[in-house]
Amino acid sequence: MSTWHVYPGFIRLVDNSHVPVVLILDVDQRVMVRADVADIAEDVPALARELLSSGDLPDTVVYLDSPLFPDLVDGLDSALSGTGHRPHRVATVDGDELGWVLDEGRRVIKAVEARKPSCPHDVSALLRAALTTAHEQTR
Repeated sequence: MSTWHVYPGFIRLVDNSHVPVVLILDVDQRVMVRADVADIAEDVPALARELLSSGDLPDTVVYLDSPLFPDLVDGLDSALSGTGHRPHRVATVDGDELGWVLDEGRRVIKAVEARKPSCPHDVSALLRAALTTAHEQTR
């Protein structure tokens, strides 16, 4: 059984603006499996659906309710219903898995911000590099 967590967030650019991102983390492998940049915060649900539909899905997809992305839950519920996969909404943060997801999501975001990206394209390139590194570590 495999479990992925959808982790939406924001990455700060050097001009102090923020770029919305979606990270998808594999809890079993302890690695980021997908990530990308959304144009605007309202596009985060669509990006999350796109990232989840871009290949094989795990047994379970977990995502946190977030007031920052109010349509995320409905969008993911809709996208995952009928696929044979079990979406699982989490309202509170507890347990080792969620602790790791939150820590890893923050770590990835801080690592990208430390590289001082100046535009969404820079963020996307840095996320792709992080994904490549993560995939190399699981081989």
